[in-house]
Amino acid sequence: MEIIKLIYGVESGDVFKKWKEEHKNSFLASVFGMTGNEDMTLNYYDKSTDKMYSFSCKAPLAPVEQDFVKSSEEILSVRAETLKITIDEALKKAYSTAEKNYSEQRLVRTIFALQVLGGKQVWNITFLTGDYQTINIRIDSISGDVIEHSIAKLSEFMS
Repeated sequence: MEIIKLIYGVESGDVFKKWKEEHKNSFLASVFGMTGNEDMTLNYYDKSTDKMYSFSCKAPLAPVEQDFVKSSEEILSVRAETLKITIDEALKKAYSTAEKNYSEQRLVRTIFALQVLGGKQVWNITFLTGDYQTINIRIDSISGDVIEHSIAKLSEFMS
């Protein structure tokens, strides 16, 4: 998966161009996907309306306005042109990190996002496990270094 081609595919389409005319202050805030799902989502944040809009990479549909929980951290733009680590490389490193640190866990689903967290552009990779836990691994999208990893019960996110 080449992220820059996906972004170009969405941003060069008529649907996006028309939407962008009405959302001039918007920028790419994240790229989201799951393994086993061919579609990925590009999420654009419009600072003037404080709303997030999602575009499917597979179908040139009108964007979907997303409800999102805004953290105290400022939403920053993803700069895909600065990527040095592909999603495939990041996933390989994340699987290796999970195997090394959480080998007793059975990974059943993988969710990934390219986003800016803590001022760094990262691949934010989350594994859902067979015993209802999440393993989160953040990988610097430029250096490829694992910045942090953790495990938590899925129920902690539902309360």
